[in-house]
Amino acid sequence: MSETDEIDEMEQVREKIMLATLANVPFDGWCRDAINAGAIEAGYDADMALRAFPGETGDVIQLWVDWSDAQMLEALDGLEGWEDMSVTARITAAVKARIMVNAQHRETLRRTLSWYALPLNVPLAVQATLSTVNSMWYAAGDTSTDFNYYSKRGLLTTVYTATVLYWMSDEGDEEGNFPETWDFLERRLGDLGTVSKVADKVKGKMQGAC
Repeated sequence: MSETDEIDEMEQVREKIMLATLANVPFDGWCRDAINAGAIEAGYDADMALRAFPGETGDVIQLWVDWSDAQMLEALDGLEGWEDMSVTARITAAVKARIMVNAQHRETLRRTLSWYALPLNVPLAVQATLSTVNSMWYAAGDTSTDFNYYSKRGLLTTVYTATVLYWMSDEGDEEGNFPETWDFLERRLGDLGTVSKVADKVKGKMQGAC
């Protein structure tokens, strides 16, 4: 087996263990026992859990973030009318898709947010959020590299995190959808558009003063 094949195989192992672990977190929290149990449920032994995730919880959560972002992009790739959507509509769709990827893991996400809130884990929370927001903007077609790059991501980070927190307490409807959360999202994105216009005006004045 080539080195590339070995890497690919380990990535598959990591994904299987991660997905199995998610179901244990609501009961055990984020801990080595939950990861070991995930490995066993995925068909491996506890030693494989340590080999796959030497960094324990942080490694598993980051893989979950990366996997969820990839699932979001896949959902957007097949979305009808994507090419004709405005940027705001694309961002709206991206946030909705990202949330729905893990709609069945809401309690695990709640545990994850608590884990992220620990002082030592805050940098990991920032890294994970920025990774997701970046994926959303690139999917929406944003290629900015100037001032707008940072302002767009900063504003969307605020909207996305607020929407996730709102969704955490939204019971949804009988069809498994979350219309109240989507209304909240659209209101926040409306605010984002207003702030963006103000930021552009400020930027223009600053450039004019140079």
